[in-house]
Amino acid sequence: METIRILGVGDPAVYTYQEKKDTLIRPIEKELGIHIDIDIYSFADYYGKLMDAFKEEEYDIVMVAGHLWLPFFVEEGYLSPVQQEEKNNSLEDVLLAIQREMYYQGRQYLYPSFCDGHILVYRKNRVQKEFKESISILEIIDYLERQEANNQFALKAHPSELFLDTLPYFRALNIQPINELGMVTEDEEKISRLVDLYQKAMKYSETKVRTFGNDEICEKLQSDKVDMAVTWGGQLGAVMNGSCINPHQMGFAALKESWNVTWSFGLNAKSQHKEIAIEVMKKITQKEIDKQVGRKCGNPTRKSNFIEDQENYPWYPIVEKMIEEAKPLPSTKDLPQAISTLTSVLENRLHSEGV
Repeated sequence: METIRILGVGDPAVYTYQEKKDTLIRPIEKELGIHIDIDIYSFADYYGKLMDAFKEEEYDIVMVAGHLWLPFFVEEGYLSPVQQEEKNNSLEDVLLAIQREMYYQGRQYLYPSFCDGHILVYRKNRVQKEFKESISILEIIDYLERQEANNQFALKAHPSELFLDTLPYFRALNIQPINELGMVTEDEEKISRLVDLYQKAMKYSETKVRTFGNDEICEKLQSDKVDMAVTWGGQLGAVMNGSCINPHQMGFAALKESWNVTWSFGLNAKSQHKEIAIEVMKKITQKEIDKQVGRKCGNPTRKSNFIEDQENYPWYPIVEKMIEEAKPLPSTKDLPQAISTLTSVLENRLHSEGV
């Protein structure tokens, strides 16, 4: 019996494939007459493990952060296409913005799992302002500055996602940190403006935010310890699970400066089981599995699942709108290196200035 091995990133959506293996994965194994293994690594460790996977035949399917990594991986020969035709009917129900992210230079390389885009979560009973469904970072900071600082805001400054966490702040200042060629801004004045704005938000947060990741933000929101925080759409299911105190008090808003990426399944070019691996990707992203994954992580990828579940998951309409309207980063093979360079610059600046 063949074994198809999947390398996954540590996220609520991906843990769903393991936790509900009997109902989500076993039927695929039975239908295809194979065994499926899923290994999951934390986001902080994932990229390094992924680079190792591209050198070997150990994993047939790997998870890819959509347009963030796809051009570089294709240009380097790390991924094989999964569909020869330009149009894939199995993606017809998938949101158009997500569909576009599955392709590079007219060929499909990915199948979608879940999305991560910037979403503001707030306690309606504690926020003395009526937030609209879309709000600017500048509006949030203006609101905070009208109050006495009391750790009422939670944000992240962990190096693993520092650039992506600060990206809405760049956009709020009309600064393009990475241009269409994948070149990083070297304008010191622009970097200083970004650091100043991020530090304004930090005044209303706990100290040592450099250690904060998704789990810490989730805990602060669930436990009713903060008025608001920006998190990822793919974390909302975790935030709003049974551990959340008074979930009916929660409100949601997309950022006007939101960025979104679709974590997806890609075919390792080193795989010796390409044909059956593609069948696994098709089946693991079909409608009913997408619905279950969306309920656990906070957003599905298919339009029909957003519609069918929106009464039980009140943030769905806001997340759907965010996904469709979020502006992607430039689609260039140099994007991963540009992000790495800019992350180092930001980390050094924020760290040197006492963050």
